[in-house]
Amino acid sequence: MRSFLIAIALILSATFAHADEILTPADIEKVSELRGVQFIDINSNSRTDTMNFTDAKGNVFLKVDFMPPDYFDTWKSNMEDSSELVSGIGEAALRNKEDGPLNQISFKKGEYTVALTAMIYKDLKPALSVAQLTELAKLAAERM
Repeated sequence: MRSFLIAIALILSATFAHADEILTPADIEKVSELRGVQFIDINSNSRTDTMNFTDAKGNVFLKVDFMPPDYFDTWKSNMEDSSELVSGIGEAALRNKEDGPLNQISFKKGEYTVALTAMIYKDLKPALSVAQLTELAKLAAERM
């Protein structure tokens, strides 16, 4: 049993060890025209790893969550009225129908669901549009 747990831990750590190569600050700057974007950390818990990106002022404006594949189906059923399916990203993808107070796109690929969420700035506008998140999600899915 101990060997099995160690093997699982190694697989998970190897999977997320290169998460910062799936989406880079340069990718985000190119899509968003923001400058000074920095990757600050990966926060992990038992089922989710989260990458955080900050703007030039140090504000977190983008979260990228790596979750088990079943999260996609849960999100799809919870967001049915306000979201739409998107083709060409991973095995399945879902995003907001339009820009709103919280812009998000989620896709399933292999053993993971990946969700990109644009944080809300003080003016109550998300840092990235649905179109920008879609472009970033497509890039991330291609690199996985």
